[in-house]
Amino acid sequence: MKNRPVLSLSLIAALVFTLLSFSAFSSAANSYQINNTLSATATTSESSLDVNTLKYEPYPVSPGEWFDLWIKVQNMGEADAPHAIFQIVSDYPFTSNESLVKDIGALPGTVNAYKMGMDKDANQVVLKYRIKVADNAPEGISKLKFRKTADASKGTSIQEEIPIMIGKTQTDFDVMMQEITPQGTSFVVTNTGQNLAHSVLLTIKQQSDITTLGPPSAVIGDLDKGDFIISHIKVLPKDTTKQLTLDISYTDISGVRSTIEKNVTVNMPQKLETICKTNTNSDYLKWVYGAGGAFIGIILVIIIMILDSRKAKKVKAHE
Repeated sequence: MKNRPVLSLSLIAALVFTLLSFSAFSSAANSYQINNTLSATATTSESSLDVNTLKYEPYPVSPGEWFDLWIKVQNMGEADAPHAIFQIVSDYPFTSNESLVKDIGALPGTVNAYKMGMDKDANQVVLKYRIKVADNAPEGISKLKFRKTADASKGTSIQEEIPIMIGKTQTDFDVMMQEITPQGTSFVVTNTGQNLAHSVLLTIKQQSDITTLGPPSAVIGDLDKGDFIISHIKVLPKDTTKQLTLDISYTDISGVRSTIEKNVTVNMPQKLETICKTNTNSDYLKWVYGAGGAFIGIILVIIIMILDSRKAKKVKAHE
């Protein structure tokens, strides 16, 4: 009976030791976890610029042509980017005569933007660039170099590559003068390119050495590669005309509307006066004289109506 208090004291001491050891182990584990959290926080506390290509138009781009590119840059880090600068690197097959450097200044991080009550998009920016493709650019995917800098004062930048699809979507035309008649001039238009042309429109530009008898344009419609069509426009070159300037407008297979200027040599086999005289069976002179006669007739009717109106007023006044 006397040994029971001693046994109780031993059990108590063992229990106390166990509790103290468990407490020390728990404290060490919590400290390790906190250290991990702090380390992770330190890693994500810097700015982090995420680049996303929104779109470029047209698609695909064509050699020798311009296209527009939209890029979204978002600061995914916690800290601000103190002085952000973004640049398209001018390198074959891409160039531009516009500024390719965008100096944004400070770009807030996610945490600071939230703390300052900024708009939800305050940590991002959308950049637009206008870029030209080289005339001899190869078909397929070419890489456009994009350089991002979070802090211009440090001079450290990161370069990324944006894939751009280049395809020959446009076409070309050949235009020749076929015939000059009193009704106008006919042209042979041939699609000499490699692609279909939609909604083709032939227009003669205004010149001092041509006579316009009607609309200076002719609607051709669709013209497939290798196909040709004869188009008539009611214009007559003068005897001194050596060349006509025409515009061919069309929509390419990527949906882009383009205009090509063409110069056509004028071959006058004889003077215009002779052409009109030798075409006595044509409707051209009838049309000219008929239109002139109709115009004069309308003028005479208007004059007669005015005179009758005045005469009626005088008679009414006498009554």
